[in-house]
Amino acid sequence: MKGVARHPVIAFTALTYLLSWWPLLVDSDISGGIFPFGPTLAAIIVTALLLGRPGLRELWDRQIRRPPRRRWYAIVLAVPIAYSLLAAAITLALGATAETDELNKLAIFPALLIIRIALAGPLGEELGWRGFALPRLQSRLSALEASLVVGVIWATWHLPFLISGDSSGGQFAALWVSTLSASVILTWVFNSTNGSVLMTTLLHGTQSAMAGGSFSAAFDHGADLTTWSWALAGTTVLTAIIVIVKAGPQQLSNRPRQQLEYTKEHGGPEALGEARA
Repeated sequence: MKGVARHPVIAFTALTYLLSWWPLLVDSDISGGIFPFGPTLAAIIVTALLLGRPGLRELWDRQIRRPPRRRWYAIVLAVPIAYSLLAAAITLALGATAETDELNKLAIFPALLIIRIALAGPLGEELGWRGFALPRLQSRLSALEASLVVGVIWATWHLPFLISGDSSGGQFAALWVSTLSASVILTWVFNSTNGSVLMTTLLHGTQSAMAGGSFSAAFDHGADLTTWSWALAGTTVLTAIIVIVKAGPQQLSNRPRQQLEYTKEHGGPEALGEARA
């Protein structure tokens, strides 16, 4: 228990991997060898051990917290749609061919978004990555540094995709780059909306529906999928750079004063246990 209290993020990470990677031990095939609700379950368990009911109430509050302005609903939809469409255009310009039937599925995007959020990761992940780990890391690191640490943990979490053969080495490397960059974008959304996991879940779900759903399926033949993976990595990196320049690496927030106050109140050692990793 003392070890968990002294190093909550390390404890959360280890438990997340254990809870998420168990399908590999039974040779199952859940989301490419990953149980997608591992991060959320780990966040709940570690929070309950450290802070009990008050901590769980705070965690739940982050999950349902609405943004300070309604425009954030449009932003979290528009940003991943924009860099996914740009990546698709680049992939086509480089000579790839797309399956029209898969692209036509974008016509039912709202349904795809709901399915992706509920079943394909965001609902099972964001309470862990952004709701639990990010505030603790930001209590002693800059927002950019904390984003990259969470990004490494998050990217490594996808390792079963490579082990199970669901992605090639090149595609997995591109996924790493995309995940690290997306982590920066998601921190910006989290910090700018007073710690709303609801908003990061919506953005994560939108990217998953666009990039991990329709476009990945449309370019799922031979070298085209690798081309698409790296095009998406490039546009995600570009978006992250724009966010860093506009919001600043220290706070990664459109509302830096409010974000600093939020971090001190909800992310400091007093609220979250020791701030060590």
